[in-house]
Amino acid sequence: MQRPWDGLIESAVAGHTGGETYYFGRTIGDALLNLFAMKMAGVFIFSMCTLGLRSAIFPRWIAYTGYACGFMLLLIIANWRWIALIFPLWMLVVGGEFLWADWSLRRPRPATPSG
Repeated sequence: MQRPWDGLIESAVAGHTGGETYYFGRTIGDALLNLFAMKMAGVFIFSMCTLGLRSAIFPRWIAYTGYACGFMLLLIIANWRWIALIFPLWMLVVGGEFLWADWSLRRPRPATPSG
């Protein structure tokens, strides 16, 4: 049984990478990876924001910003490649918030005089 990508691999090995089949496969692969991956990232952001709001893991402003980022990832259908940076930037903000919260809990606090 031949897999769908075997034809593309055989074509690349034979050196026929300038043809229409190669262009078609590359276009389909690009659409699947970039378009649908961004949609899945938007859904992931929605689920994380909902979990974050309900369990109060991170502040509300991060959750609402995440909802806005998720809407942008779901609704913007374009060949604008920079849209793909929204997901890692939002994850950077969430990770930074977790690290900051952990650091602020562990840092020693000055002793207060008991009165």
